[in-house]
Amino acid sequence: LSFSMSCQKKLESKEALYEYLSDSSNGLVKERDLGVLKVKIKYLPKEYIIYNELKTKKGYTKQDLDSLNKIYSGMETFLMTLDFKKAPSDNNVLMDGLTSYEAYKDRIEKLNFTLDEYIFMNQDTPQEQALLLWSLENTYTVGTKRNITLVFAKDSSKKSDEYNISFKDDIFYSGISHYRFNKKDINKFPGVTILDKAL
Repeated sequence: LSFSMSCQKKLESKEALYEYLSDSSNGLVKERDLGVLKVKIKYLPKEYIIYNELKTKKGYTKQDLDSLNKIYSGMETFLMTLDFKKAPSDNNVLMDGLTSYEAYKDRIEKLNFTLDEYIFMNQDTPQEQALLLWSLENTYTVGTKRNITLVFAKDSSKKSDEYNISFKDDIFYSGISHYRFNKKDINKFPGVTILDKAL
């Protein structure tokens, strides 16, 4: 099973993998300051997803890798981080700007069940895609940041050279923002060796 997507040297440790994905010069992370909050969206290659799924296992086979590789090859995954800059006294940043429990309940329902009405890929183009899956981390996590995993179908067409993620924010009311990822940067991801080491 080959995880390499370029002729670059493969990443040989989880630290190297995390560093590569977080380095803005590699084009895999985009950030916007929207006033009420900062939004960062990071591309997660399938190797990252597979590694995090298997790292708690004591051992796994080539068949395990092949199976997961097949599953995730048809998907594009991104990590969306909402940074509210300042934590409220009760540490529940998702209450930011709200004054009632009903409004909070409505916000949580949007994040958990209807987020596909607010986030799109390549909207208003022939390659437009809605969210397939998403997952909000524990809403009671302490700190100013909350993470949401976004999963889209992989766009295999040659008609667009980018993934343009649009966030039409009627949840925190920060307006409309765009996060553009060049497919060339995604395709330059060098792959990893850490999965092979555990075989």
